[in-house]
Amino acid sequence: MTLRVDLSLQWILSAIGFVTAFLVGLWQYRRAQRQQKIALLLPLISEFETDEEIQAACHLFDYDAGTFTMDEREYTFSRIPISSKP
Repeated sequence: MTLRVDLSLQWILSAIGFVTAFLVGLWQYRRAQRQQKIALLLPLISEFETDEEIQAACHLFDYDAGTFTMDEREYTFSRIPISSKP
């Protein structure tokens, strides 16, 4: 009887150890993946915020009409509603 109790206690402790090790490994993997994603995206975000052409494109998307300056030239734009017919 004691041998059987010892084996089941050993099995339970092994299972708890396996689950704990698996969860810790999964947590470390997800944390490393998040850090890699951040390392990849930070240069792209800084380029997106500083590039004049991208800023002009964002300005065009954000506003219905206006002017913007790029390469020391001023451009005027206005949107035409999609629903209007010529």
